[in-house]
Amino acid sequence: MDPFHRPNMDVLLERIPSRLTDHRVDLTVTPVEDNSPVPWGTHFASGLPSVLVDRFGDGLIGDPFAGSGRLAWETERPMWLNDNNRRNRKHLDPTVEFGCVVSYDNAASLSWCVDTLISQPPLQPDVYTWSTAEHAVITSYRDSMAATYRSLSRCAPRMVLVVRNWWRLGHEVRFDLETIALAELSHWRCVDRHGWQLPATRPLSRRAGNRNTSPLVEDVLVFEQT
Repeated sequence: MDPFHRPNMDVLLERIPSRLTDHRVDLTVTPVEDNSPVPWGTHFASGLPSVLVDRFGDGLIGDPFAGSGRLAWETERPMWLNDNNRRNRKHLDPTVEFGCVVSYDNAASLSWCVDTLISQPPLQPDVYTWSTAEHAVITSYRDSMAATYRSLSRCAPRMVLVVRNWWRLGHEVRFDLETIALAELSHWRCVDRHGWQLPATRPLSRRAGNRNTSPLVEDVLVFEQT
């Protein structure tokens, strides 16, 4: 992104309609048993892929940040999967057996033509001091994700992103709002949001400095092309 035309994040956040700023708990996620060879990690909680596909999965689905492919493994739904980490090949390659198309590219370079993108984007780097170096890391992340969302707007008319905030020094870091702001800067419009209550035992983030032990909501943000 051109640094001379980079919008101020505070200004972008102020543009978000009030109806889209608060967490909403309206989804019920029940853990499921499946035959996946992939161990559960931080990418999609058990049961969440089924809810996402049932609610938003009309037509062809693409997951541009597929990780180990939990979305496909739990639902056994043919879909397009991409991850830029080739170490996930051992998890993603076997999904071709039930019809998935797999790639290992930068999400910004995809040329898919699908109906809905459903994914969990990379976490924003957490910082504590806002030194010049850490500020540069955050700026680089924001520029990269804005460019990626802009490219993904050519792949599908709808995008569903699962994001989870974390706590730092006793305050909630609103990654959900920043995700909305970056996507809306990049040819998307947030039209709705949903969420579900995380179990109290589920870790909020391995990087959450001063962790809050209360359950948080995991947000499901729905976008359409502008």
